[in-house]
Amino acid sequence: MNCKNISSFDGELVVTDADGTLWDTDVGDEFFRYQIEHGVNGITSDHWSVYQAMFMNNPAKAYSWLAQINAGLSVEKLREIADDFCRRRRKFPYFEEMKDYLANFQDKGMEIYVVSASVRWALEPFVEKMGLDRQKILAMETKVRDGIITDEPISPLPFGVGKILAVREKIGCEPKIAFGNTMGDLDMLKAAVEPVVVTSHTPKGHNLSISEKCLQRIARKNSWRIWTF
Repeated sequence: MNCKNISSFDGELVVTDADGTLWDTDVGDEFFRYQIEHGVNGITSDHWSVYQAMFMNNPAKAYSWLAQINAGLSVEKLREIADDFCRRRRKFPYFEEMKDYLANFQDKGMEIYVVSASVRWALEPFVEKMGLDRQKILAMETKVRDGIITDEPISPLPFGVGKILAVREKIGCEPKIAFGNTMGDLDMLKAAVEPVVVTSHTPKGHNLSISEKCLQRIARKNSWRIWTF
């Protein structure tokens, strides 16, 4: 396999969504609530209403905005905040089965990337606790200048078709296996040789509940594997 941006790698590529796929929660939303609670960068409860309204019209834009509101902070500072958030979240609902599967893939020499619409810096400590490389994350982030986060998004935005576009642009090859749980993962799953849909326990009425059900119907229609933990 020729992956232009992975040096000394001749194995297979595995890509996986994060929220609802590696764990049974949404780190992006949880971290945003943590930022509101602690007043990080002047973020208040008013921002939550803005986010919800934006999400209803354009989820990709809303997810990107959660990265943009960190503008002015240093990457080092935001990583310290994210690490503190992760430490405080002691009973975190990791899918232990996914952790085992991914460790097995790594043992076989497969390359694993996390591809998510959540903010990259929030994901990093949780991805690391899954036994994965925090450097191998394609997620929502903005340009950084002199170590300071800006409000300029980096394209393609990793949501919907943007997920597989990011994989192709930044990794440079097609995935052997892809994992996802919502319609935002559909294009990435369709590009994989072996698509796997992970079912989570998103409560009825949640923003993503309908999206998960739609993806499961498509998976059954196409005889894709569905893993329930």
